[in-house]
Amino acid sequence: MIRVPRSSFLDRASASLSNLAVELAKTEAAAVTGTHVQHASDAPEDIAEIERLTASMADQETWQDNASSTLSLLIHMDEALGSAFSSLSMAREAAVAGASETLSDEGRASLSTEVDALRDELLSLANTEFGDRYVFGGDAYDAEAFDSTGTYVGSTEVPETQVGRDRWVESGLDGSSVFQGSVDIFAVLDDLSTALAASDTASITASLTDLDTGLDQLSEARTEVGIKQGTAEDASLVAENLGVVLGTRISYLVDADPVETYTRLTELRTAYTSALQVMGSNSGRNLFDFLG
Repeated sequence: MIRVPRSSFLDRASASLSNLAVELAKTEAAAVTGTHVQHASDAPEDIAEIERLTASMADQETWQDNASSTLSLLIHMDEALGSAFSSLSMAREAAVAGASETLSDEGRASLSTEVDALRDELLSLANTEFGDRYVFGGDAYDAEAFDSTGTYVGSTEVPETQVGRDRWVESGLDGSSVFQGSVDIFAVLDDLSTALAASDTASITASLTDLDTGLDQLSEARTEVGIKQGTAEDASLVAENLGVVLGTRISYLVDADPVETYTRLTELRTAYTSALQVMGSNSGRNLFDFLG
């Protein structure tokens, strides 16, 4: 019978014990983290795909956040336009009342004061902020869109936000096209106030056409914002769904099966303990010498 030198046996047993220890450590990590891929060496054949999917998933999260924040801004913008429409409608009602020959000069003077207040309200709405952005200032959104005289000081260029790999949505408006498009709404209200104060019924009546044009401008702006809202909502949903798909694929590649992991962990712990005991009995050393 061939005798295996004791030292050779111990070397092989020690190597086997070392391999068991490495696998045991990996399996324990998988049990704790829920993933069997801790390092690139754990899945060399899948690591490139995992990294690509992880990067793509991060992009989807960014685009979903961008779409959501842009949607919030657009909703705020639509609310401002709705309030502006209401204010201008009230100014039109004042013009209709002021054009009546039965209204006294004092009544028209009172309406003039009301129109001045509505103009100030519209100017405030034209300088609506969302967070740190003036939504009607174009891409010059870090400062007010209109000065105190109603002059546009923003930009005619409109900012865009990326909400997909090749998808962008406008996240602002050129306020000059909204409030000073076919007609300058602020100038129209200034003229209306002057005509009311002077009881100039002919000019008051003439202002109705411009007021209607101004209301059309605001309605068109709301339609435009509504279309942008739809784009942002759709982009957010697409990014969310793609994120779920990518997450599922990543989970398939890296997640550890709980039952298999804990079963294997029990097997490895038993094997490791047995190996230690064998090593201890054959070397004359205490088991705890190996554990320590």
